[in-house]
Amino acid sequence: MTFFPLWLSLGALLGACAAAPAPALAPFLALEQQGGCAPRLRLYLIDERYVYLESDSQVCSDANTRSLFDRRPEHFLCGSGGLAAATHCRDEHFRALFEQVRRHVARPGPAQSGQALDGGHRLRLLYDGEGAGGPPGL
Repeated sequence: MTFFPLWLSLGALLGACAAAPAPALAPFLALEQQGGCAPRLRLYLIDERYVYLESDSQVCSDANTRSLFDRRPEHFLCGSGGLAAATHCRDEHFRALFEQVRRHVARPGPAQSGQALDGGHRLRLLYDGEGAGGPPGL
């Protein structure tokens, strides 16, 4: 009987550690709309947590960017493009993932949603700005 309270505590802890919901799409779309260069925008979800944003514009040369975020736009991890095309990361642990996704999505052909990447990472396309219709969930 002495293990019962411990078991309940463990259950509460495991429930609190359950996977968080996937990141919301709207804040990332709003982030890009603030730029004003009418970019072609693609958003990818990695491991149901990280958001890879790919923005291209024929109007503004510094709008061709790639960025990796942890769930929200204010949690920037890595990026490249713009006037300084070199990759820069706030946390170097994410550089390899960023480069891997960047190479994967740059391949010619249709987007390969649901693909497995090295290290067991899963990638899926969330939004393609050139696709038909408006952004999902807005």
